[in-house]
Amino acid sequence: MFLWVTLPDVLDTKAMLGRALEEGIAYVPGTAFYPRKADGLHSMRLNFSYPSIEEIEEGMRRLGAVVGDELELARSLEV
Repeated sequence: MFLWVTLPDVLDTKAMLGRALEEGIAYVPGTAFYPRKADGLHSMRLNFSYPSIEEIEEGMRRLGAVVGDELELARSLEV
């Protein structure tokens, strides 16, 4: 029903949520599950209980594109 995903440390899932929502993707940032907001910055909870298989596949494609773009941006900003 749910999947916990941890991304590379250069990504902040709370900051990335707006971009994901623009692409029609919603998730819960990992910070919602920790008492200290600094924890869970690189994690997200995905819910698979409602969408169809086709919608899940499309959602994963879109989320993958968002994550890929964010990784590329983060790498371009590294010193």
